[in-house]
Amino acid sequence: MPGDPYDERSGVERSGVASGVAWSAVDRSAPDLARAVEGCFGARRMKCLATIRGTGWPRLSETSGVVIAAGHVWLLMIPSAKATDVRRDARVAVHCGSPSDEWGLSARLTGWAREAEPDLRGQLYAALPTLAERQESSLLAFTMAVTEVVATGPDPGSGDIAIEWWTPGAGLRRTTRPRE
Repeated sequence: MPGDPYDERSGVERSGVASGVAWSAVDRSAPDLARAVEGCFGARRMKCLATIRGTGWPRLSETSGVVIAAGHVWLLMIPSAKATDVRRDARVAVHCGSPSDEWGLSARLTGWAREAEPDLRGQLYAALPTLAERQESSLLAFTMAVTEVVATGPDPGSGDIAIEWWTPGAGLRRTTRPRE
Protein backbone atom coordinates (compact mmCIF):
# COMPACT_ATOMS: atom_id res chain seq x y z
CA MET A 1 0.00 0.00 0.00
CA PRO A 2 1.41 3.46 -0.79
CA GLY A 3 2.49 5.30 2.31
CA ASP A 4 2.70 2.09 4.39
CA PRO A 5 6.05 1.94 6.21
CA TYR A 6 5.34 -1.28 8.12
CA ASP A 7 8.29 -3.64 7.85
CA GLU A 8 7.10 -6.98 9.16
CA ARG A 9 10.69 -8.23 9.53
CA SER A 10 12.06 -5.57 11.85
CA GLY A 11 9.65 -2.72 12.53
CA VAL A 12 12.34 -0.25 11.45
CA GLU A 13 12.64 2.04 8.48
CA ARG A 14 11.52 1.09 5.00
CA SER A 15 12.25 3.38 2.05
CA GLY A 16 13.71 6.00 4.40
CA VAL A 17 10.41 6.52 6.27
CA ALA A 18 10.38 5.89 10.01
CA SER A 19 8.06 3.19 11.28
CA GLY A 20 5.72 4.13 14.05
CA VAL A 21 5.08 2.54 17.41
CA ALA A 22 2.05 1.59 19.46
CA TRP A 23 0.84 4.09 22.06
CA SER A 24 2.17 1.81 24.81
CA ALA A 25 5.74 2.65 23.65
CA VAL A 26 5.01 6.38 23.97
CA ASP A 27 3.52 5.75 27.41
CA ARG A 28 6.64 3.88 28.58
CA SER A 29 9.09 6.41 27.12
CA ALA A 30 7.34 9.70 28.00
CA PRO A 31 4.59 8.98 30.56
CA ASP A 32 3.91 12.61 31.53
CA LEU A 33 3.50 13.66 27.90
CA ALA A 34 1.31 10.60 27.25
CA ARG A 35 -1.00 11.50 30.19
CA ALA A 36 -1.23 15.13 29.03
CA VAL A 37 -2.13 14.09 25.47
CA GLU A 38 -4.64 11.50 26.70
CA GLY A 39 -6.23 14.17 28.91
CA CYS A 40 -6.49 16.59 25.99
CA PHE A 41 -7.98 13.97 23.66
CA GLY A 42 -10.33 12.73 26.38
CA ALA A 43 -11.63 16.21 27.21
CA ARG A 44 -12.80 17.07 23.68
CA ARG A 45 -15.28 15.12 21.65
CA MET A 46 -14.32 16.43 18.22
CA LYS A 47 -10.83 16.17 16.74
CA CYS A 48 -9.43 16.97 13.30
CA LEU A 49 -8.21 14.05 11.19
CA ALA A 50 -5.85 14.69 8.27
CA THR A 51 -5.65 12.11 5.47
CA ILE A 52 -4.34 12.07 1.90
CA ARG A 53 -6.90 12.00 -0.95
CA GLY A 54 -6.36 9.89 -4.06
CA THR A 55 -5.36 13.09 -5.88
CA GLY A 56 -2.55 13.66 -3.37
CA TRP A 57 -4.24 16.67 -1.79
CA PRO A 58 -4.92 16.70 1.96
CA ARG A 59 -8.36 16.08 3.45
CA LEU A 60 -9.26 17.50 6.89
CA SER A 61 -12.26 15.91 8.57
CA GLU A 62 -13.85 16.42 11.95
CA THR A 63 -14.09 13.16 13.82
CA SER A 64 -15.16 11.95 17.22
CA GLY A 65 -13.73 8.49 16.56
CA VAL A 66 -10.26 8.84 18.07
CA VAL A 67 -9.68 6.75 21.19
CA ILE A 68 -6.53 6.00 23.16
CA ALA A 69 -7.09 2.61 24.82
CA ALA A 70 -5.50 -0.82 25.27
CA GLY A 71 -2.05 0.55 24.42
CA HIS A 72 -3.10 1.85 21.00
CA VAL A 73 -4.43 4.95 19.27
CA TRP A 74 -7.66 3.91 17.54
CA LEU A 75 -9.32 5.63 14.60
CA LEU A 76 -12.94 4.56 14.44
CA MET A 77 -15.11 5.49 11.48
CA ILE A 78 -17.94 4.40 9.28
CA PRO A 79 -17.20 3.69 5.61
CA SER A 80 -16.47 7.16 4.21
CA ALA A 81 -14.10 9.18 2.07
CA LYS A 82 -11.64 9.46 4.97
CA ALA A 83 -11.72 5.67 5.45
CA THR A 84 -11.04 5.21 1.74
CA ASP A 85 -8.14 7.64 2.07
CA VAL A 86 -6.63 5.69 4.99
CA ARG A 87 -6.99 2.35 3.22
CA ARG A 88 -5.20 3.77 0.17
CA ASP A 89 -2.50 5.83 1.92
CA ALA A 90 -1.83 5.10 5.58
CA ARG A 91 -0.37 8.51 6.46
CA VAL A 92 -2.56 10.31 9.03
CA ALA A 93 -2.44 13.11 11.58
CA VAL A 94 -4.92 13.87 14.36
CA HIS A 95 -5.14 17.23 16.12
CA CYS A 96 -7.05 18.05 19.28
CA GLY A 97 -7.35 21.67 20.31
CA SER A 98 -7.55 23.06 23.81
CA PRO A 99 -10.51 21.63 25.72
CA SER A 100 -11.72 25.12 26.64
CA ASP A 101 -12.04 28.46 24.91
CA GLU A 102 -9.10 29.65 27.00
CA TRP A 103 -5.56 29.06 25.81
CA GLY A 104 -4.53 25.63 27.00
CA LEU A 105 -2.92 22.41 25.91
CA SER A 106 -3.43 21.20 22.34
CA ALA A 107 -2.03 17.94 21.00
CA ARG A 108 -1.18 16.34 17.68
CA LEU A 109 -0.38 12.77 16.72
CA THR A 110 1.10 11.75 13.38
CA GLY A 111 1.71 8.29 12.06
CA TRP A 112 0.40 5.43 9.99
CA ALA A 113 -2.99 3.74 10.24
CA ARG A 114 -3.73 0.11 9.56
CA GLU A 115 -7.05 -1.67 9.76
CA ALA A 116 -7.19 -3.64 13.01
CA GLU A 117 -7.22 -7.42 12.92
CA PRO A 118 -10.13 -9.10 14.78
CA ASP A 119 -8.01 -10.09 17.82
CA LEU A 120 -6.71 -6.55 18.22
CA ARG A 121 -10.25 -5.22 17.81
CA GLY A 122 -11.20 -7.54 20.69
CA GLN A 123 -8.70 -5.70 22.90
CA LEU A 124 -10.47 -2.44 22.10
CA TYR A 125 -13.84 -3.91 23.07
CA ALA A 126 -12.36 -5.34 26.28
CA ALA A 127 -10.98 -1.90 27.21
CA LEU A 128 -14.20 -0.06 26.28
CA PRO A 129 -17.21 -2.27 27.09
CA THR A 130 -19.70 0.45 26.09
CA LEU A 131 -18.28 0.37 22.58
CA ALA A 132 -18.53 -3.43 22.58
CA GLU A 133 -22.22 -3.18 23.46
CA ARG A 134 -22.83 -1.03 20.37
CA GLN A 135 -20.53 -3.14 18.17
CA GLU A 136 -21.79 -1.62 14.96
CA SER A 137 -21.02 -3.97 12.08
CA SER A 138 -20.26 -1.06 9.77
CA LEU A 139 -17.73 0.54 12.14
CA LEU A 140 -14.17 0.39 10.80
CA ALA A 141 -11.33 0.25 13.33
CA PHE A 142 -7.79 1.32 12.49
CA THR A 143 -4.80 1.36 14.83
CA MET A 144 -2.25 4.11 14.51
CA ALA A 145 1.49 3.52 14.55
CA VAL A 146 2.68 6.78 16.10
CA THR A 147 5.66 8.57 14.52
CA GLU A 148 5.35 11.87 16.43
CA VAL A 149 3.51 13.26 19.45
CA VAL A 150 3.35 17.04 19.96
CA ALA A 151 1.80 18.96 22.85
CA THR A 152 1.66 22.76 22.84
CA GLY A 153 0.42 24.97 25.65
CA PRO A 154 1.33 27.55 28.26
CA ASP A 155 4.52 26.98 30.24
CA PRO A 156 3.39 26.89 33.90
CA GLY A 157 6.40 28.85 35.16
CA SER A 158 6.69 31.62 32.58
CA GLY A 159 3.45 31.73 30.58
CA ASP A 160 5.54 31.31 27.40
CA ILE A 161 4.51 28.81 24.73
CA ALA A 162 5.84 25.38 25.70
CA ILE A 163 6.25 22.76 22.99
CA GLU A 164 7.00 19.15 23.89
CA TRP A 165 7.43 16.55 21.21
CA TRP A 166 8.37 12.90 21.09
CA THR A 167 9.53 10.63 18.28
CA PRO A 168 10.50 6.94 18.47
CA GLY A 169 14.12 7.64 17.51
CA ALA A 170 14.86 10.83 19.46
CA GLY A 171 12.59 10.50 22.49
CA LEU A 172 11.18 13.51 24.36
CA ARG A 173 12.29 17.07 23.63
CA ARG A 174 11.04 20.44 24.89
CA THR A 175 11.39 24.08 23.96
CA THR A 176 9.65 27.35 24.79
CA ARG A 177 8.93 30.49 22.83
CA PRO A 178 7.80 33.90 24.05
CA ARG A 179 4.08 34.42 23.81
CA GLU A 180 3.38 37.56 21.83
